[in-house]
Amino acid sequence: MGLFAFLRRKKVRSSRRAAQGVREEVGAPEVVAPAKSWRHTLSSIALVRDPLGNTPGTHLEREFLLSILQSLALSISSQESSEEFGSANPASPFHALIGEIAAKAASEDLTLSHLEVVGLSFDEAMGYAARISAHSKKYTVLLGAHAAVGRASTPFHADISTFIAEHSSTAEEESENSKSLSLVLAVDGIAYAALIVRSDLR
Repeated sequence: MGLFAFLRRKKVRSSRRAAQGVREEVGAPEVVAPAKSWRHTLSSIALVRDPLGNTPGTHLEREFLLSILQSLALSISSQESSEEFGSANPASPFHALIGEIAAKAASEDLTLSHLEVVGLSFDEAMGYAARISAHSKKYTVLLGAHAAVGRASTPFHADISTFIAEHSSTAEEESENSKSLSLVLAVDGIAYAALIVRSDLR
């Protein structure tokens, strides 16, 4: 056997042993569990179209109320994105509410309208306030915790009060992996809707 042929075979055997050694040292790749993320769902909602009974000018259709909620959620989510994240923030329950409300409307064969939201502001004691233009009118809307909205609105309709009482214990239960957000929507100082948004870390 020639010298060069012998050296080539020796080099190949050494390379194979080295490769096996590398495989033995590296071993099986470490399995990394996928990162958990918050999943938000519209747990429950109560809508009252005539919270003041037959009082003229206070009737609002269910479709319009859901349109207000979706438009507010979109505006709030956009504000959170521009101020903190630079893009849509999937961790925000308001970002998730956009699709949740659309799905609920679709299940009821309702067509939602995108409403112009202006002057959106946030106050820790009150919640989110804004003005909405629709039907050639301007509405002042407030979305926040029921206690705060209650101080800034007429007395709640019995259906909304009952909804809040039934879900208050659920909304107060929080853990590292599960939270609930209780909100009330008031339009021109009248409460028309209450909702529970559930967030789970999965």
